[in-house]
Amino acid sequence: MLDAGECLSTATIEQRGPIPVHLREAASHHLFGCDVCQEVCPFNGKERPPSRLSERNVAHARWGEVSLVDLARLGMAGGGSFAELVEGSPLHRATEEGLARNAALGLAHVEGSEAALAEITSQHPSPVVRDAAEWALARRRR
Repeated sequence: MLDAGECLSTATIEQRGPIPVHLREAASHHLFGCDVCQEVCPFNGKERPPSRLSERNVAHARWGEVSLVDLARLGMAGGGSFAELVEGSPLHRATEEGLARNAALGLAHVEGSEAALAEITSQHPSPVVRDAAEWALARRRR
């Protein structure tokens, strides 16, 4: 039984505000979207060949220089330009706050991210991003 309310793609792209607590661990592994449903869907059949990256699915070169910390700081003074970062991509759908929130959750898995998370927790203007950073920081401390 599939529950569309548990969709990580919806949570990381379309969800406005905080990601529900029960989805945060799973969502913290996905910066933007999720294709797990495609992998487990019984209607896709077993004959389907494994997906291959096409040229249109290769990340823009500018993304090679952007870290999760950079993304989590979007919206902070001195943070990068969201408009420049997402230009020519569908990432604008997540919104600046949503992408920063997702990146903050992802920092739960990055060694040495505690100082950045503490900074984001205390200084980010968005309560949604601060909340995600608090969750990630608590998870790092476990």
